[in-house]
Amino acid sequence: MTATAKRIEQEIRDLPLEDMLVLHDQLVTSIHEKEEAHKLDPAFREEIQRRVKEIDSGKAEGVDALPHGPTRQYPRRGTVRVQRQ
Repeated sequence: MTATAKRIEQEIRDLPLEDMLVLHDQLVTSIHEKEEAHKLDPAFREEIQRRVKEIDSGKAEGVDALPHGPTRQYPRRGTVRVQRQ
């Protein structure tokens, strides 16, 4: 781990728990996006980005893809749900 990464890690450890959880969620999302981005067709990637923007703006509201399973809370978006068509 670089010195910068070690410094950032210590700063994160000093944050309030709520801030740590928000940051954790954002980092995990970012990691998954980077891992998957190179695998996606560019048109599909654009469609995903468009749908996320609609949810973020309040223009669209999703529906839980797993109605009988656990839901996931996102600090910025609340519970993100995917609507089946």
